[in-house]
Amino acid sequence: MSKAVGGGLPLAVLGIKKQFDAWEPGHHTGTFRGNQLAMATGLTTLRHLKENDIAGKVAAQGEWLKGKLADMQKRYPVIGHVRGLGLMIGIEIVKPNEAQDHMGCYPADGALSALLQKKCFEAGPDP
Repeated sequence: MSKAVGGGLPLAVLGIKKQFDAWEPGHHTGTFRGNQLAMATGLTTLRHLKENDIAGKVAAQGEWLKGKLADMQKRYPVIGHVRGLGLMIGIEIVKPNEAQDHMGCYPADGALSALLQKKCFEAGPDP
């Protein structure tokens, strides 16, 4: 979360329950802590995420995308498992004509995965 919230500035994010927050103010100090620009950036980012329901939008977009990928999975047997949360989605590209392993999974197809990645970069984002 730190990279996204801090926008590349020196900022760390720690997500814990209040009961585990045992440090008192000033107990964890150093010369690289409390960077004002990073703190302002992080606060602005968190406000934007909350005020614009970014988490809700990402969850909805992720479900839509996983549905589309499930449709594709029915047509293209090279698509193995599709899983993820929000827009962080993993798609297995497999060799469906080879033997399954002891867990019933087909072996990965690294060459096809590399080709698909190359073609995606060449095509660029859909306008």
